[in-house]
Amino acid sequence: MRRTPAQQIVDFLSFSSDSRPSIAGLRDFRQRDWKHALRWLDDAGLAFYFLRKVKNTNANDTVPTWAMSGLEQRFAANRQRVDEMAHRFDFLNSKFNDAGVRYVVLKGHSLIPEFCPDAHLRHQSDFDYLVDDESLPVAQQVVVEAGYSPKPSVSGQESIFLAPGKENASRGPEQYSAGAPHAVELHLDIWDSDVHRLPSMPSLFSVDRTKTHAWNGLAFPALTDEDAFLLQ
Repeated sequence: MRRTPAQQIVDFLSFSSDSRPSIAGLRDFRQRDWKHALRWLDDAGLAFYFLRKVKNTNANDTVPTWAMSGLEQRFAANRQRVDEMAHRFDFLNSKFNDAGVRYVVLKGHSLIPEFCPDAHLRHQSDFDYLVDDESLPVAQQVVVEAGYSPKPSVSGQESIFLAPGKENASRGPEQYSAGAPHAVELHLDIWDSDVHRLPSMPSLFSVDRTKTHAWNGLAFPALTDEDAFLLQ
């Protein structure tokens, strides 16, 4: 049975240090395979890991010029998006600090470089914060005043806010644009018993158990290494 483009790409990426990238499978791709592969790479969040692997292994000749150009354009757009979101991230953190909000940053920038070596290699669609109960009303006000609009949530443990942007830009190449929408999520707890339909696990993660994380000249409270690993 012929392996799918996604399977061939996973073989090529070979994240295990003990395996060598398999280029042979990519050489057999037809145009429709590459079109499917680009869509899958976008959805899987692996487009830029793939681009970097192609360059690092001098495998450029295995990727059609039009596909390589599409990946390069995506990467250039995402670099601008990362820079824009870093500015927004720093602004929100500063406002939280000024307002006395007790919070900790989840995922995203707090995972670099431990879980992701470079922020430009991933597409970020939101900012996640864990806040304590008393800080929630103030944190919500800060986010609204920063230009975000509240979105109805199915969980009582989180508040979601959306930044203005193109509604149809959440998938495909458009998602990497600096102007594509993103969200801010305020969590009272990571474990929601209503959503998971399992017993509550109060304070599994806490704003009282944090470390200061530095990224791109910014410093902010993040989960300890143990908690970050557990959350992932």
